[in-house]
Amino acid sequence: MSHSGKVLDVNIVVQTEPAADITVNGQTITEQAIAAEMQYHPAASREEAYQLAARALIVRLLLLHKADQLGITAVDAEPIEVAVESAISELIEQEVQVPEPDDVSCRHYFDNNQHKFRTQDLIEASHILLPAAPDDLKERRRMRELADEILTKLNQGASFKDQASHYSVCPSKKEGGHLGQLSRGQTVEEFERQVFALVETGIAKKPIESRYGFHIVRIDHRVEGQLIAFSEAKRRISDYLQERVKRKAISQFIEFVAGEAEIKGFDLNVSDSPLLQ
Repeated sequence: MSHSGKVLDVNIVVQTEPAADITVNGQTITEQAIAAEMQYHPAASREEAYQLAARALIVRLLLLHKADQLGITAVDAEPIEVAVESAISELIEQEVQVPEPDDVSCRHYFDNNQHKFRTQDLIEASHILLPAAPDDLKERRRMRELADEILTKLNQGASFKDQASHYSVCPSKKEGGHLGQLSRGQTVEEFERQVFALVETGIAKKPIESRYGFHIVRIDHRVEGQLIAFSEAKRRISDYLQERVKRKAISQFIEFVAGEAEIKGFDLNVSDSPLLQ
């Protein structure tokens, strides 16, 4: 590899002194290199970040050695990291062959994961928001009582629009509480969960509680999500299955390369390779 010496010196800071804690085929990965790499591996603890960074550098060095062994030459590029990634990408492309999934495999995945291939449920809703801070228990009790009073009025024929205009603190009060069409992911989780659980149209029997307070909700219309056609999902399924197989194949390839190498000072877990994240 024409750039191998330069790449390793700059990107992994290889030393030949025997004081190394971690060596790959006799070449040392320095503590300084690991410390510099840690910024790219955020973790819950410094020790975990250190382990991830060390693993990443070991895998990179293993693959660079393998590329050099197979005569794969890094392209001339700056910064030098670009040359490193180019050589590794060429190695993976050459050595890891992943066939495209066939129709049977795609269909099997589709049939067993139909919940992933549905259009979104949609609801059209209106609400009256009675505000109360999450930690203000007294105010939350008061707002819950007020919500029950408003529900009683609504059930006796009071206008939802008028009640929203009078009581709600949501800007939607100007539209009679109308929120428009909602799909999952548009509102806070606790509100969404309860609203989409309402099966019937009309005013919900009980107020819905959220971090903002209490909501009196009316479901004006709902459209259940529909299963999309296999023909529409096939490309997405094929890409997903191919990527899944590729990740496994890369893991096996790294494991094979690691098995050929002499690694000291570190227990390499191939499944945690940065190439597989």
